Amino acid sequence: MTKALPKKTLSRVVILSVAVLSLIGCEAHKEEQEILAVIETGVQHLEARDIGQAMGLATGDFMAHPGKLGRGAVARRLMALNKTYGAISILHPAPDIDVDVSNDRAIVTMPFIAVRSGFNPHELDAVYDDPEAWITRAADVADVRQVEISMIKKDTQWRVQTTRFTSAF
Repeated sequence: MTKALPKKTLSRVVILSVAVLSLIGCEAHKEEQEILAVIETGVQHLEARDIGQAMGLATGDFMAHPGKLGRGAVARRLMALNKTYGAISILHPAPDIDVDVSNDRAIVTMPFIAVRSGFNPHELDAVYDDPEAWITRAADVADVRQVEISMIKKDTQWRVQTTRFTSAF
């Protein structure tokens, strides 16, 4: 028969457990904010047509799917898109970020639309925090795509390792 822990010991274990879980939660939130900043910086670089800076956020072994496109191929495609379509805006709701702090890895899933620069349907701003409503409203003005971004923390910086584009539907 096992002996129960004394109340004092049990309460210390519970308090310590709550403290540890709180610290893990704070660390994950900090990482999510850093990742979100990288995503927003990437969007800004793409909208500014600064492909070099956008690709600077990727790892050396970056790969885009479908097509298994490396850094050079992606940069060439982005240049061709810029030449064909001109300035664009990339609109998206709040991304879904799943961070594995212990392994310095993260997966970001985000629906988005790319539209001519300056076009911003205001009704999308109202549903930024509701991705399902955002997709429904965005589908009225453009083809909604989804990107899954795999990220890894190298040294102290989050970097994009792979992207996978699909239809949001």
